[in-house]
Amino acid sequence: FNSVKELAEYYAKEIHSYHKKGEIELLGYSFGGILAVEISEYLKKLGHKISFLGLIDSMILPSDELKVKQMLAVAMSSFSDHDLSSNFSTQKINEIEQLRLHQITNYFPKKFEQKLNLFKIDNFSSANNWDAYCTSSIEIYTIDCKHEEILLTPYVKTLASYIDVALGFNHSFQREKYA
Repeated sequence: FNSVKELAEYYAKEIHSYHKKGEIELLGYSFGGILAVEISEYLKKLGHKISFLGLIDSMILPSDELKVKQMLAVAMSSFSDHDLSSNFSTQKINEIEQLRLHQITNYFPKKFEQKLNLFKIDNFSSANNWDAYCTSSIEIYTIDCKHEEILLTPYVKTLASYIDVALGFNHSFQREKYA
């Protein structure tokens, strides 16, 4: 798939083939969060209600070119820090990085109306630039760790409790509301 929209449409059709109607909850990590936003838009067109849209440390590129370059440099260095060498050849890792870079730099979503739950590390901006596209509220939950640590113990426990709260389970803590 050459674009985020192509990939999201494919996943939305797959989800729809198993779940023909009703509410759907979506959660995506990093690049998967960008996909989750786009998948939600396709699923709405197919008649689904998105009851939960969660993004785990996903960010959208700002329109400012300098900020884009700074963010991409950090993101690509973070991606390169992962130990993928045991699973993929160096050439395959480079191919994946280049495809991801192409997809991210050529993707700017349309404005969308959907409450967004953003589980993020404390980095670039308060809403990871989603506030430029989300016309509904954005609930922000910040976890003090690095991007590549957010799914590891002990941080994943904090993430899980924040997701519980966003889904309506009882926990009490401070969170930032961005609207």
